[in-house]
Amino acid sequence: MFNIHLIREPWRDIPTAKALQRLANGIKEQEGREANDSELRDLTGLSMERVRQLRYVMTLPDEWQKYIREERIPLNFFWELKKNVVDALRRKRPAILDEFGEDRVSAAFVQKRLDQVITDTVSLRKVSPIINFAAQDAEANGTGRSPIDASIRELIEKPDATIDDAYEDTVQMMVEVDKLGRRTSSMIAVFSRLLSQTAGTVENDDVKRLGHNLITQLAALLDAYETSA
Repeated sequence: MFNIHLIREPWRDIPTAKALQRLANGIKEQEGREANDSELRDLTGLSMERVRQLRYVMTLPDEWQKYIREERIPLNFFWELKKNVVDALRRKRPAILDEFGEDRVSAAFVQKRLDQVITDTVSLRKVSPIINFAAQDAEANGTGRSPIDASIRELIEKPDATIDDAYEDTVQMMVEVDKLGRRTSSMIAVFSRLLSQTAGTVENDDVKRLGHNLITQLAALLDAYETSA
């Protein structure tokens, strides 16, 4: 059927994706069913994430596969685009995805990459928080719409609109506040655990001292802000 050990060679993305597709096609021809990701993982030794990436690559337009093959755009860009833009819109703001269509949305971001408007693949991960906060805002105000939707549309419609600008203009502060809330809760939990674990020891006094110092510093910071406000 297929020389499975070959797929473990350090091939480039497109040849490896095609080899995986041939393996899946062979399973379908011999057994009359579609191969699933789990069995392809077991047969090849590839990770589940890698199998899913490679299978997704083969659904892309030939021109985009050519970009990957020629190393103009990395495979991970298309994968992050799928997860953090297309899939996020489908889950959270389906009306926007329906308005433009998946092909146009994807093409807009691919063109930004070609034009160097997007230079960092990881920056695509900033799009999903924008989409998520737009969905939360739309639900909270009861209208089904959010002012943040305009920034999402600009990213699709305007070739020079950057992800960083959209992120800073919409949700950066909200994301930072959310992170601070989680870190604060985590810190309180750590103090609680250490106070319990060190009860009756000299280390308990150290934990208390750290806690009181934190309270003093935070109180001074808040007082200074309230005085200057």
